[in-house]
Amino acid sequence: MITNMSLENLVNSSSQHNMGAVVQRHDGSLENHASDKRNVHEREAKQMYELVDAYLHSEIGEGFKEYITEQGKELVDIVGVGAGDLGHEGIVAAIYMNDVEGVIMSNYEGQTFSERVKALAKEYDVKEETIVEYVIAHELGHAAGYKTEATNEKFLSEYFSKQASVTNGKEREKYVSLAAIAQKREVDAIKAGK
Repeated sequence: MITNMSLENLVNSSSQHNMGAVVQRHDGSLENHASDKRNVHEREAKQMYELVDAYLHSEIGEGFKEYITEQGKELVDIVGVGAGDLGHEGIVAAIYMNDVEGVIMSNYEGQTFSERVKALAKEYDVKEETIVEYVIAHELGHAAGYKTEATNEKFLSEYFSKQASVTNGKEREKYVSLAAIAQKREVDAIKAGK
């Protein structure tokens, strides 16, 4: 999911769901944005930050960022990672961004990120680590400018298919599964007009 608002504007907007959130910045500082579940949001923000940071600095993450550049796109600056109540049970994560910077958020709307990942892994019959990679790549796709769900899923499908064509064994199987997930979600997004 993507929203073209800053986190601060979303939290303060009376027309939006009053989400409350905690964001971890790169210097390790935690910012409380009207969180009514501060301890839970802090724990979830720290865990999400570790996952996103590990991905961005991994060989896989570096390859994904390179692919984004090859497509003529550029990531907005990810200035923080957090957790909050995003207002909808079905959302696993979202990016709140403008044209320059963004914050990746996990949804804590009664379930932890880990619980949401487990449910998606079961739904798509893949490992939890595979879903974590998918969710992070999905939000980074939005951060690269793929604003609609359909265009982002198409981009991810193409990326995962490319990775499947250049890998072998279990890694290839993972990318085939990820491409299939993105293809299904693209069809669903087109049907839903997203």
